[in-house]
Amino acid sequence: MPIIDFHTHILPGIDDGSPDVATSLLMLDKMRKDGITHVAATPHFYADEMTIDSFLENRRAAYRQLLAAENTGITVIPGAEVYYFRGMSNADAIHSLCIGGDEVLLLELPFTDWDDSVIDEVHALTGRYTVILAHLERYIRFHRNRKKLRELMDMDLYVQVNAESVQKRSGCYEKDAVKWLKEGCAHVLGSDCHGISRRIPDLKEGRNALAAADRRIPARIDEAGRELLHRMHAFCR
Repeated sequence: MPIIDFHTHILPGIDDGSPDVATSLLMLDKMRKDGITHVAATPHFYADEMTIDSFLENRRAAYRQLLAAENTGITVIPGAEVYYFRGMSNADAIHSLCIGGDEVLLLELPFTDWDDSVIDEVHALTGRYTVILAHLERYIRFHRNRKKLRELMDMDLYVQVNAESVQKRSGCYEKDAVKWLKEGCAHVLGSDCHGISRRIPDLKEGRNALAAADRRIPARIDEAGRELLHRMHAFCR
């Protein structure tokens, strides 16, 4: 059965995640030992800082460098964590940033109070893509977003929470993140790992914490993961 980390910064030297191949291999080694089978490599994409073409060129180079270094036994699926920008639902080339194909889009929302235009843009994106909202629990601290979080959850999309957020050390996020997963308002887990000494690959620890809270949650996560994996055309084996 596939065990999938849907959000990582494991590609070397492309963003604020792994700085080099050696670090990436250490991260993958921990994942392998933890039983992870598939990893979505999702470096940051910021439309105001880079072009899609330059991002894809850098991602391609980092991906090839990692795959050439060692066979880790884990399927690494190229994608991106795409930061929200106005009008993105009409941007023609966004499909090339999807995870493992042209359908599954990992979307990071602004770390501010949202207005209705943000919600409308997400809704428009769901008409073109299978949207995964990245670490939705991290926006709770913006008070005016709480009502809008429910509007997002009611849309035809997937919600990803960070593995750290369901562990007791996460503090303010834990209660909400676990509650969402219990209720089926959140669907998949990602480590959002950036290195081996900070923000480490901790999907296993998160899954263990969720199993302790409700033993049914890991199976639900895995089922949602399989649904998404089948939408990643080249990696659904």
